[in-house]
Amino acid sequence: MKDLSIYILAGGKSSRMGRDKGLMEIAGKPMVQYLVEALVEIPFPAQIIAHDAAYHQFGLEVIEDEILEKGPLGGLLTALRHASKNAVCLLSCDMPFLKKETLKSLIAQSDDYSITISSFKNRIYPFPGIYPLRVTSSVEEHVAANKLKLQNFILEKPHQIFPLDAFSEHCALEFLNINTPEDSVKAETWLRNNS
Repeated sequence: MKDLSIYILAGGKSSRMGRDKGLMEIAGKPMVQYLVEALVEIPFPAQIIAHDAAYHQFGLEVIEDEILEKGPLGGLLTALRHASKNAVCLLSCDMPFLKKETLKSLIAQSDDYSITISSFKNRIYPFPGIYPLRVTSSVEEHVAANKLKLQNFILEKPHQIFPLDAFSEHCALEFLNINTPEDSVKAETWLRNNS
């Protein structure tokens, strides 16, 4: 049995969307709710990292970033410092269509020593990602130095990449980052055509 905690990052600026992404509705449901529902069958504690009190409506513990304006790496630092497990699983609210099967497979591939992330169509994705607590001090150093590119951090550390190209026919939707109003329209169209 793995020993980890799950954190959904929902504390970003959402500057390209123009409003809080996690609370924005896609097909009548807030984006973050899709992830909360996917986690129901995942046997690990889950929290949301956010600053808007509206996130309490989803029934998970909500914590705020320890250091503001540090992007996803700052969110990772908050998760690592908050966790009491051996690793944290980091999800992003702007990738709401992650399947529980994909997440379970990624967790099964992880260990206590390496960062475990996914790839799809030759592109690597930091989310979902499994980050062992042993990287905490390194994350602290990067944040303190304002070296905030999460992908650069991952590639500098022991890591393994789990390719998902052949895993799911829905991977293209799972790895759709919904960052703009146009992205949300694309997602709603896909859901309408495949429901």
